[in-house]
Amino acid sequence: MQPQPTLQPIHRRTLAWTLACLVLFFCTGCPKPLSPEHTAAVAKMQGVGGKVVFADGGYRVNMRMSNLEDGDIPKMNQIENLKIADLTDTRVSDKGLVELAKIKTLNRVMLTGTLTTIEGREQLKKSRPDIVVIY
Repeated sequence: MQPQPTLQPIHRRTLAWTLACLVLFFCTGCPKPLSPEHTAAVAKMQGVGGKVVFADGGYRVNMRMSNLEDGDIPKMNQIENLKIADLTDTRVSDKGLVELAKIKTLNRVMLTGTLTTIEGREQLKKSRPDIVVIY
């Protein structure tokens, strides 16, 4: 009787790694491709001097000291799963806050050094009490 062939330790690790990757792939699926609108919105934010990064399960827009204005805010609504917007030292006013309130996934916004008023910030808090407003 011939002895059964056995896998060498290196082959067992390779096989285990391959199986783990396959299980992970089939359990989580392929990542969803980003929409053209999302890609265009990110390009717009970068075009006015901002940065868009994915962190903690959502996107963060860092527009600090950029050329962002009220008219750019509606484009932010096309960034999928936008969680945080740092608008520090931008030219955003109360008009932009009205548009910002429409971003349903937004949960934090920084407004230090913007053209917003106390009344505008209070209106944002009233219309979207789930957003943490820092100013």
